[in-house]
Amino acid sequence: MYKYIVLFAIIILSGNCAFAQCDKLLKKGEEQYNKKEYKKAIEYFFQASELSCPGANDWIRKCNVRINEQAIGVVNVQVTKVKEEAAKAKEAEKAAKAAKEKAEAEAIAAKTEIAALVATITDSRAKAQAEINALEETANKRNEVRRIIAANLNSNPTQSLDNGDKYKGETTGNIRNGLGVYLLSKGTVYFGEFKDDNMNGAGIYIVEEGFQVRNCQFSICYSGEFSDNLKSGAGYCYDELGNLLYNGAFADDKPVSEYSVESDQYSSYKFEVIDYNNEGKYIGSTVSGQRNGLGVYFWGNGDMWYGKWENGLRNGYGIYIPLNGIITTGTWHGDNYNK
Repeated sequence: MYKYIVLFAIIILSGNCAFAQCDKLLKKGEEQYNKKEYKKAIEYFFQASELSCPGANDWIRKCNVRINEQAIGVVNVQVTKVKEEAAKAKEAEKAAKAAKEKAEAEAIAAKTEIAALVATITDSRAKAQAEINALEETANKRNEVRRIIAANLNSNPTQSLDNGDKYKGETTGNIRNGLGVYLLSKGTVYFGEFKDDNMNGAGIYIVEEGFQVRNCQFSICYSGEFSDNLKSGAGYCYDELGNLLYNGAFADDKPVSEYSVESDQYSSYKFEVIDYNNEGKYIGSTVSGQRNGLGVYFWGNGDMWYGKWENGLRNGYGIYIPLNGIITTGTWHGDNYNK
């Protein structure tokens, strides 16, 4: 009997001990569960399950659900992070592409601008070189005309002055009166009317190379009226290329009106040196390429004629100055001469 009592007591005590252990494991597991430490919690619940603690398996299932949810959450976070990084990478790629396109567009614009600038510079250089060539060509033509004039005046000049100046033309006694040509030793030349040794009346005055007509800026030639060696009356000033700078009245050797011409109305007015190959040369005023106004014609044999021209033909009072021979003055209409 005593034996059974002891055995029963042992059984009761063992049961109470197992219950206490279950309670302890379940509480610790629940504490970890509430802290969301599901992996730690499930360890306690597994121990409780081995002791056949009531509810342990339910707790294990709950923990597995939470662990799976956590795993899914981590995966979702990772997926979200990957998506965000992918989006950032895409934005960065888009920005890089936009930057590249902008850089390429700027490069194209820069190349276009540089090409346009190079073209402008090239065009400007070409124009400048063309103008230089034209200036050199016209200067050479004027110098060739001076050479012809000098050759003519060196042959039997009417006057040969001590300073090297020469004159060929009409005189009264030893005084320059009438039409003639006066060549200064340095190259300035005057064709026109004289009175008492002075320029008086209409004439052409061409300065030596490198100089300008007094009171006519940039002008190398004056064609018009003089009074006692001063520009006075109607006249024209031309630049190195023969373009008209001024036309109008002069007084006291100066332009009366505003200097210089700006109207296209006079764009056809020139002062040109025209070479007719073996048939001669012309220097003087032209309009639309035709000899009009005061001008000088040079024949190949060195003879020259100065006077007024109209529509390409001599038309008015003039002077014929041969290289050797008798000077002739009178009125010409084309090739028709009248004393």
